[in-house]
Amino acid sequence: TYLFNENETIRDNFYIGAWEASIDGDTFGDLVIGAGNITVSGNVSGDATIAGSDVSILEKINGDLRIIGGDILITNDVLGDIVVIGGNVKILSGVTVGKDLVVLAERVIIQGDVKGKVRVIGGEVSLDSKVDGNVDIKAGDSITISDHAVVLGDVVYSGEDESILTISDKAVIKGKTTFNKGKVISASTFKTAMLALLSSFVFIKLITILTVVALATIFLKKFSNRVAKDAIEQLGKKTLWGFITLIVTPVAIAMFFASVFGIALGVLGALGYGMLVILSVIYAGVIFGAWMDKLLIRKKEKIEVDWKNGVAGVVALTLIMQIPFIGGLGGLFFFLLALGSISTLTYNYLWTRRK
Repeated sequence: TYLFNENETIRDNFYIGAWEASIDGDTFGDLVIGAGNITVSGNVSGDATIAGSDVSILEKINGDLRIIGGDILITNDVLGDIVVIGGNVKILSGVTVGKDLVVLAERVIIQGDVKGKVRVIGGEVSLDSKVDGNVDIKAGDSITISDHAVVLGDVVYSGEDESILTISDKAVIKGKTTFNKGKVISASTFKTAMLALLSSFVFIKLITILTVVALATIFLKKFSNRVAKDAIEQLGKKTLWGFITLIVTPVAIAMFFASVFGIALGVLGALGYGMLVILSVIYAGVIFGAWMDKLLIRKKEKIEVDWKNGVAGVVALTLIMQIPFIGGLGGLFFFLLALGSISTLTYNYLWTRRK
């Protein structure tokens, strides 16, 4: 258990890995935590990125807040964006979210005000607060817009049919309310996926990959940006190259081993191929995170990788891969995409230096 006492402060970025973590002191920088039960009751001047089973945010976050966890509680203001993937997510009354709110969870209760847009995918969703922007909710079980809800923008909701939405007579929606038919996973299915994600093996594996991703996107930023940019801009081509690399390379390595003189090259080839596969497993989530950041969250024109969207992408893709069949296909696609992008970059680098 890691305890950061109330009378302590840190004037730098703060990185914590522990079984349990309680942060009572103030952090003048970014806060990154990977632990089981996590409580943050000290101010954070920068961004907070947190992965844990039970997470409670009790004090003000002055930057963005990103969380992956089971039960998630937010009781104080967040001046930037909130991006949350969890089991049960609750944002209490009195909280103000300074920018956009994005949630993927089994059950979602939003009682705090949001200055930007709200995007939610979940099983059961309840909105009982003021939202200055548009609201987009996709739910498998139910959507409730309660008495204190005031939406200044439009409301777009998706589900099996229009009856999934219940709007209180006291709720106020200034814009249009639009229904889009579409099946979304139920709360029970989402819960099964979350339990699988938070099982000990997956959790330890995830934390390890998150650490590697954070280091890679910080210290290999140029390489990471190039991998993500080539992959996203050439989806079909890079996925095809990834498939070819996955099938053809082991055959070529086996042919080297068939000859006494080729064994050394076969060993080198096998080591290189193994490293390529490991990098592709890691960068599949990085590419997914950059894609989410570009199209869904910030909607930026430029593709840019940093440790935040890299970590978020790994977490989100790991969660999606727990969904039977469809999740596996999604994981395979981004793995092949990463494999194709990294292999062609490696080939081009070696070819230009062949002389």
